[in-house]
Amino acid sequence: MRFLISFMAILALVSCHRLKESPEFTASSQLPQYDYQSGFDEYVAETKTWLLENRAFKTKNRQQELEANLPFELTPAHPNNKSVLLVHGLGDSPFSFTDVASHLVNKGYFVRAILLPGHGSKVADLNLATLDSWKASLQHHIELLKATSEEVWLGGFSTGANLVTAAAYNDEDIAGLILFSPAFEARSRLLFFSKYAKYFITWADRDEESNYLRYNSLPMHAAAMFYETVLEVREKMNDSGFARPVFILASANDSIIDTQYLRDRFGRSFTHPGSRLIWQGDDIADRDPRILTYSMNLPELRIANGSHMGVLFAPDNPEYGVNGKLRICDNGQSQENQILCESGADTWRTAYGGDGSDNATSRLTFNPYFAEHMEVLDRVMASDSDGARVVESD
Repeated sequence: MRFLISFMAILALVSCHRLKESPEFTASSQLPQYDYQSGFDEYVAETKTWLLENRAFKTKNRQQELEANLPFELTPAHPNNKSVLLVHGLGDSPFSFTDVASHLVNKGYFVRAILLPGHGSKVADLNLATLDSWKASLQHHIELLKATSEEVWLGGFSTGANLVTAAAYNDEDIAGLILFSPAFEARSRLLFFSKYAKYFITWADRDEESNYLRYNSLPMHAAAMFYETVLEVREKMNDSGFARPVFILASANDSIIDTQYLRDRFGRSFTHPGSRLIWQGDDIADRDPRILTYSMNLPELRIANGSHMGVLFAPDNPEYGVNGKLRICDNGQSQENQILCESGADTWRTAYGGDGSDNATSRLTFNPYFAEHMEVLDRVMASDSDGARVVESD
């Protein structure tokens, strides 16, 4: 996703021979099926079989990798007859929603998270995916849930947020939206050129594929598909407002999305009084009262600002939490500071690009306010037609 930050830097990338030989950069012969008519169980089972044959595994623990990348469903102990379908972001995996899904199922929601075509196996498989396949997969699983639930909500992260927002605009039966770092506009205006560059440049970004939960690299074809989701969702928002409840959580310092555009669009397009935008950053003068602000200047946690991915994970997440196993040091900093980070030195946690200082940094990969923000989500999802209940609770 650094493609969105500096297009010219991407054009200058030269892949080394080792990366060219990596199985990560050789696509599978085909992608797995996603529209099994017999139901979600067969979809998960067949996807698992396909991943076992086609995934470029990164660790010796294949079972752990499979579980993190497989679509999943969670059944509540005390169901409320409502469902939530969750869609991960570009290059990501269903693991993105492990903490959010756990919260929702504990509140009585039946939860499913799907795996978008081209994901979960190896990054070259993104070259086999199409926007139509992403949309068709989403629509298929929406229809499966609608057949068994009284009420269906859609949730998404980044590109996934774009996909579910467009789908909800097309389907008035969707009860509401749960959006994390929605990419309604990218920070880099040069993203426009991806739709042309894909015919000349295969890789927007090539890195060593070391994270078993997501891809580190990005094909230009996938960047262009992301841009198509931006155009589609913006067109729908420009045409009409969205009167159903919406929960949005975003960081003001997000390096990927244009958060000013998001904030303005929230006020104009998402008109339900029970909707909420949680803004991780400084307070906003004369802000819409439905926008709730949370400071991300938290020196006690060595947090300098919020990040694109940090909104998703609880502080106790075993991989991305305060003491998580995965530390992202590739954070737009000097080589010296990156080496310090990789050596285990104390760092400041920030968005990609750091905090404007010379400090060594690592990516902020968790949300210090996760529990509080989930309480806001609960109130949005419980709001009635005029939003009265959520307003009284704020």
